Amino acid sequence: MAFDPVFTLTAETAKALMAIEASRAAIDRLPISPQLIASLRESARLLSTHYSTQIEGNRLSFQSGASDQLKRAISENSTSL
Repeated sequence: MAFDPVFTLTAETAKALMAIEASRAAIDRLPISPQLIASLRESARLLSTHYSTQIEGNRLSFQSGASDQLKRAISENSTSL
């Protein structure tokens, strides 16, 4: 059973899709330093850990100092990984 979507590709939609693709291509050509990649990974890990602990009942906001606690906990635990 194949999915057969019903839609019309208008000129306006096609133009918007081409603009999105052009923007994506421009972003792909940007140089990304190893420091930026490391920073993005650390931010993602901190936010992921924060939201995971929120699911488990942590009521601290990320801005209330929880980020410092998470950084310490992650750095202590990452050395054993």
